[in-house]
Amino acid sequence: MFFADINWNLDLDMCALFIISILMVFILRRQILPLRQNLIFLGLMTCHMLVALTDIVASVMLSYPERYTVGMLYAINIIYYCLRVVSSAIFLMFILAQTGQLHDSGILLRFALEWPEILTCAMAILTPVTHWVFYIDETGGFHYGPGRHLIYGVTMAYYAIGTIHVMEKHKILKRMSRWSAYLFVGFTVIAATMQQFFTPHTQTLSIGVTAGLLIMCLSDENPDMFRDRVTSIFDVDGLRLLYNEYLHYGKYHRVGVMAFESYQDLRSTYGDEVMNNLLERIGIQIRLGFPKDTIFYINNGCFLFLDEEDDIDDARERALTYFTRPIKTSKGDIMLSPCFAIFDEKLRPSSYDEMRNAMQMGLDEALRQGDGTMVMVTEEMLQSAAYELEIEAAIDRALKGDSLEIFFQPIYDTRKKKISSAEVLVRIRDEKLGLLMPDKFIGKSEENGSILKLGQKVFEKTCEFIRDHDLDELGLDYVEVNLSPVQCMREQLAFEFKEIVERYGVDYSRINLEITETNSTDSAVTRENMESLMASGMSFSLDDYGTGFSNLVDVMRLPLHIVKIDKSIVWAYFNDGNTTLLHVLSLFKESNKEVVCEGVETLEMAQQLSELGCDHEQGFYFSKPIPQEEFLKYLDDFDEVV
Repeated sequence: MFFADINWNLDLDMCALFIISILMVFILRRQILPLRQNLIFLGLMTCHMLVALTDIVASVMLSYPERYTVGMLYAINIIYYCLRVVSSAIFLMFILAQTGQLHDSGILLRFALEWPEILTCAMAILTPVTHWVFYIDETGGFHYGPGRHLIYGVTMAYYAIGTIHVMEKHKILKRMSRWSAYLFVGFTVIAATMQQFFTPHTQTLSIGVTAGLLIMCLSDENPDMFRDRVTSIFDVDGLRLLYNEYLHYGKYHRVGVMAFESYQDLRSTYGDEVMNNLLERIGIQIRLGFPKDTIFYINNGCFLFLDEEDDIDDARERALTYFTRPIKTSKGDIMLSPCFAIFDEKLRPSSYDEMRNAMQMGLDEALRQGDGTMVMVTEEMLQSAAYELEIEAAIDRALKGDSLEIFFQPIYDTRKKKISSAEVLVRIRDEKLGLLMPDKFIGKSEENGSILKLGQKVFEKTCEFIRDHDLDELGLDYVEVNLSPVQCMREQLAFEFKEIVERYGVDYSRINLEITETNSTDSAVTRENMESLMASGMSFSLDDYGTGFSNLVDVMRLPLHIVKIDKSIVWAYFNDGNTTLLHVLSLFKESNKEVVCEGVETLEMAQQLSELGCDHEQGFYFSKPIPQEEFLKYLDDFDEVV
């Protein structure tokens, strides 16, 4: 096909070049999260911009061939065809990066994917000799060669492979990612087909690719996708993605974190509006002052720095200079005191969560010391962080499997002179970590929300025990089960517990639920749950009285059957002569509440507490928490034990 005297229609090419230039400026000004897929997408846009530009230049030069040498005409067209092929290959790289397959693909697969690109580019470069893709005669006339369709086929093959890969990996790709890729390929193929076979003198391909890139840029590759709205700095979701990618590709960046002393107190004092405005200004200052660092806003005034050049210490010094003076706000000047935690340069966390946990330990220590302190995250902190992750994994295994066990600690009735009840205490018998005590996992389960499932399982196992054993024959009036503050705040708690009780067919009155001062007095939801369960026949007791901060009047108003006095008050009486125990006993006895004294460790303590009017006693003198079979044997042998 010969195109010597045709004026090429460049309207669509010019429009495409304008749009892609605007997109490039927008992305570069906003700074992209340096994920590999984002960097490849930036390369894809750059390559396409060059395709559109060379297409325009080549078309203009071919329209006026007498002004240029044949060599110049060959050169610009060779560049155009090479860029077209490279652009389609970059698209496939982008798709592989999205699914995490770019680094994992083997050498043979990468060679198989790259050789068509290399071959077609070589064909284009050699075309002045072979005339296989195109050739230009002595007058500057442009002629298509037989290899032109091969270049078209190779570019379409790259798009087809990318599309097939998206379909194969659809489960690990977000819906937005899948559809933006489909639309990109759809627009590109339609535009390329029109230019190849129907309107060869109208450059439709560039506008088709640009439309696809625009969809990607506004959806899956939006530079604001992982950006905090207040500070305009990358957010914690972006941090997780980037750090995991660095680990995947074996890259190391030194990590540092900065937070401000008494941040929550400042927010309570000045209000959300003032503090959000302050964070916005801090974000601007940090972006301007640390252009080489990748910075993330975590939460509560905490900023994390990833530094590839290992000058995180210099970043700390610069940050200190920025916050040496008060910051003016609408409610007065605010003085910020930053504290820092920085990873020792020799440490290599094995996971994102391990890095975050260790960094939080270092930051907590820095904030505790205060006054601009910098704490180095040590190997010991990293090991502690790794152990916390193992605890989380153990909790997950316990909830999915059957490694959750309930232990029983007997409660002695001073009037009946026998064991009349028992407190259920949870343990995890993990295949890797062995027997885990509650202090190892309860706090962590409350942090990650698994306490709800864990508490429900404990309650189910308790109901199963009551169903399978005649409590009257065992001499037990009821069994006590602890509730965490998180459970008490769950609106569906009463409904869920009733459903479990009905499923196991046990008597509601055989269950006593223990709540703490922390969650007993301030929550309307807690009170509603208590009233609903008590209406069904359950009773409630207040656990560990003396360790919380609740108002005594509020405690007295609660519909509690029993109050359990914490061992610290009991020990203070026996060890130091502190009379708080006597006053508390008198107060609750006058209010017709039964009292359990915890921490009973000797016969002398047991006898004296009974003489003081304590209704129930619990502690290691009688027994430590023991497994179910041991507990049943203990009840049979109790007379001998005492």
